[in-house]
Amino acid sequence: MSNGPLSPEDAASLLREKLGKTISVRAVRDVSARSIVLRQRVETRVIETIATPPPPTSATTEARDLAAELWALDARPPADGSNVVCVDDPRTGAVRRCPECAGRGAQPCRQCGGLAALNCLSCGGRGKIGMERNAQSCVRCGGDGRVPCTHCAGGSHPCDSCEQRGSTFTVQRARIAWSDREVRSVLDRQPPSVELDGVAAERELDVEFDGDVPRPIAGGSMDHFRASAQNAQQTGAIAALAAAHRAGPNERVLEQSARVERVRVWEIECEPGARVYIVGPKRDIIGAEALHAGPGPLVAAIALVLGVAAILAGSVLR
Repeated sequence: MSNGPLSPEDAASLLREKLGKTISVRAVRDVSARSIVLRQRVETRVIETIATPPPPTSATTEARDLAAELWALDARPPADGSNVVCVDDPRTGAVRRCPECAGRGAQPCRQCGGLAALNCLSCGGRGKIGMERNAQSCVRCGGDGRVPCTHCAGGSHPCDSCEQRGSTFTVQRARIAWSDREVRSVLDRQPPSVELDGVAAERELDVEFDGDVPRPIAGGSMDHFRASAQNAQQTGAIAALAAAHRAGPNERVLEQSARVERVRVWEIECEPGARVYIVGPKRDIIGAEALHAGPGPLVAAIALVLGVAAILAGSVLR
């Protein structure tokens, strides 16, 4: 959809394309909203315990608590473009009972459950073949009804996790990952200032952060609104959104910025007075059920408002 006005004819054509039927359009009204897009570069650091081959017996080092030094580790995203770095420290090594085999060095066979035998397929475990009166002993199992398990030796197989030792050597691993996070929130719906909104239709507000304080980027498209109440409202809402998405216990925000975008929302009044909304660049239609016999006017109005709000705050704006 272009940034220009939407005529009733264009709206009718779009509804016909989306809904597959001709709908009479009485009026089209621009009720566009603003949406805040908060972008953050987040670093996450956690400690994992992994099993590794034991070091040579001659390698003796002082024990170390990697978790205490986690945030002091110098790590940067790899040059190959991946977003995860793992740092293993052999000085955190410890011998532990193997969790896979509980220290036995072997695991029960999953096929026979450790019984070393399976039901005979020829007789179904009965030991006999044929009707009861004329049944004959099964040749394959010798009448026992069970045959040796071919998947194991004696009901178990060597544990691969500990290589039959019954114990594993584990070290602490620092897993450091970088990711980009995007959070969206509706700033307002029907803007209070038509004149200001007319300018903002083509210009959007870009914000950078000085610590936790959002500041409009100097020379930005809306820099001349820096001192206005509208601009103060926008930066205040951005600060509140950033505060609600501070770093978690294993995270830190490396970079963040925000942008106030104008989101196109067209209110389409159709015959006989039903209203639907065309929202965002994907031209999603909200409230199409109002074109059919349905809930009363109040219930329909509430459903429309909730539907538009959900679309504005959701991924459809991406």
